[in-house]
Amino acid sequence: MARRFAPLLAARALRSGWLIAHQSDTLPGIAALANDPTSLRRLTQFKQRQAPFLLLISHRSILRRLCIRLNPMMRQTIRRHWPGAVTLIFPASSRTPTGCRYRGGVAVRWIDDPATQRMVAAAGGAVLSSSLNRKGESPRAPCWKMRYRWHRYHIAPFSDEGIHRAASTLIDLRGNSPKRLR
Repeated sequence: MARRFAPLLAARALRSGWLIAHQSDTLPGIAALANDPTSLRRLTQFKQRQAPFLLLISHRSILRRLCIRLNPMMRQTIRRHWPGAVTLIFPASSRTPTGCRYRGGVAVRWIDDPATQRMVAAAGGAVLSSSLNRKGESPRAPCWKMRYRWHRYHIAPFSDEGIHRAASTLIDLRGNSPKRLR
């Protein structure tokens, strides 16, 4: 029963300015509310680097809300790869949160993990995210030492699953055809 409400509690913590350690379909992640300066500052402090960060969305319809105009090539790529472990780079718009804009683009992933999808939806449909590691460290599942430091950054764990996979595939959709970057 408590597991069913975990995404809603995590979303409430996000809306209160906390960071959330979460599971994804690639590496364990850390999430922050997309349009909240305090959350962005905490995420930047935790990661020990400046933005940009990935934008996790709960459904592809969120792209319209961000004013991302989709051409036929983009739609075809979305149908082929989402939801899942593929990050797509779209042209950014003025409505794209500042924490995820970089050189006129925004990296977006429609996550396939059901619990994390519910958390993102309950938090407004889009959150900033990055792998759960600090600058220069390799990504890893949360351990007790890491959890002990989390209180300094207002981080709440959302999932205890220790799944560790490779980073997502990265495809740039800003040109005339998809360009695989990773």
